[in-house]
Amino acid sequence: MSFLKDREIKIVPLGGFDSWGNAYQHSERLNTVIESGIKTENIHIIYLGDFDPSGSNIEKLAGQQLRSFGFGGVNFKRIAVTKEQIVQYDLPPQPEDYQTLQKLQRDPRTHEFIARHGQLYAVELEALTAYVPDEFEKLVQTQVDNLFDSDIYHEILNKPEHVKTSISGLVNKKVKFL
Repeated sequence: MSFLKDREIKIVPLGGFDSWGNAYQHSERLNTVIESGIKTENIHIIYLGDFDPSGSNIEKLAGQQLRSFGFGGVNFKRIAVTKEQIVQYDLPPQPEDYQTLQKLQRDPRTHEFIARHGQLYAVELEALTAYVPDEFEKLVQTQVDNLFDSDIYHEILNKPEHVKTSISGLVNKKVKFL
């Protein structure tokens, strides 16, 4: 996401339901952030994922994993894909092929998804980036900008080169994104 080049953003692809081993590695990274002086409530995780039985349940699992490793105060927020975005941008439910539909029907979270949303369908995150790329960029940039402290950023940038700390040091004063 080149439009975030002036921000210290850590992008971590989960690839679906993350294993507890990977969750432990994420918790170790969070511990490093906390050891640098950041309070847990100043850590923000912005989640972008598919709208399907598994993708819609990742927030629940991520919350359980964060709490189990002692990070209950971390702010976790899903910003895409949402049901509202599907309607607003007329995003296509995909895929409609028989094999993928069978896979979705075998997902143990399907019954809960149908109960919440009235039917079984899937909309991939890529649909949002393909159909409305400018809106996607604006969505992410707005979320990041709402959390980013530009005063601290410019304070560090204006220091002489030999005194200047890394951008991650700058962001660690205020907020750390994972």
